[in-house]
Amino acid sequence: MKKQSNIVKIFCTTCAITFLGNAMINSIFILMMSKVKGYSIHQMAMVTSLTPILVIPAAFVWGKLIDRYKKLILWAEVIVISQGILTLTLAFVEDFRWFFAINLIRIMLTQPIGSVHDEYIMDLSKTYQVPFGRMRLFGTIGFGLSGVASPFIVRHFGIKAAILTGVVIVILNVLMYSRLPNKVSEDDAVKEFPKTSKLNLDLFKNIPYLKFILVSSLLFGTLTSASGFSTQIILMELHCPNEIIAAMPILMVIFEALLLGIVHKFRVARKPYMLFLLALIFISLRWIILAHASSYLVVVITTLVHGIICGITLGAQTRIVGDLVQPKDRSSALLIQGTISFTLAPGIINLFTSSLMPKLGISVFGYTYFILSVVGVIILLPDILGKKVSVPSTL
Repeated sequence: MKKQSNIVKIFCTTCAITFLGNAMINSIFILMMSKVKGYSIHQMAMVTSLTPILVIPAAFVWGKLIDRYKKLILWAEVIVISQGILTLTLAFVEDFRWFFAINLIRIMLTQPIGSVHDEYIMDLSKTYQVPFGRMRLFGTIGFGLSGVASPFIVRHFGIKAAILTGVVIVILNVLMYSRLPNKVSEDDAVKEFPKTSKLNLDLFKNIPYLKFILVSSLLFGTLTSASGFSTQIILMELHCPNEIIAAMPILMVIFEALLLGIVHKFRVARKPYMLFLLALIFISLRWIILAHASSYLVVVITTLVHGIICGITLGAQTRIVGDLVQPKDRSSALLIQGTISFTLAPGIINLFTSSLMPKLGISVFGYTYFILSVVGVIILLPDILGKKVSVPSTL
């Protein structure tokens, strides 16, 4: 039992460090492109919109590889090393074409990290009966700590120094991953892997799964677009200090950290689709406020809603996908859902909003997000009213 407990503790610590390093890189990535590289809004929009669309085919390759070779920790090590080396290269590349190409490779190689972590947490949860949200909380803590470390480093040493610090943290964390087993239990291993492409095709015949991808894309697509692109653009347009922009991660996760560890205790946790409906309704209010914001303080305050939404839905999305697909397809299902919801959808949204911003101003972000959230409510509401859907709240 002590050995089992150590595995959970080591993974939670590793997860926190990974999220800390990645967040220090990603939370000020727009700042680096704007303030250090001097790229235009159009060029930044290309990086945040075209890149996610171009890397989509890699998700299918990653899904097959991870499903065939269930070595989740090995893949995590490959991913974080790629993140560190390629981000280090980007810090010293000035030409936009080279920057775009190298960043494209970086995103392609690092896109499965969230799905790999979530699947490993699912295995730990089932094997050792530890609630999903309690372990996922450590990633949130790491993400939030970047909101403390980044502003300090940006203020005293500059934006590039903060990026490089994140790189060092990510690379050194490979030492923590090396202490973890690739498989939590032998029962989770996939002994046979189909030699055809039928596995992924079967997922696209699963109508409930596809419908959930659409709903999660409308929710997480807008959230990710806001946290990774538009919020920083809006804050810069409203003359927000760089230190506050760098501190955004801690504001985004305050409520997420509070909710992830306890949400499984609520009765509504047994109805994950209801959680998504409530999240879509609640986030719509944030988007209306964002559309009318004329002060960066208002934008900063509304960012607190991000943590509430993630706190009640991150565990729910993983449980829903795990319930809708067969265990042998789980890695592909989680990766495809995560890639579409957190990568493709934000990319399309960023491409659309950045093209309209010169004509309609920064309010276009809030209005676009609001419309998409309402569409999500319309899609999900009939199912909620027509039937009760629940899964065990302990996963």
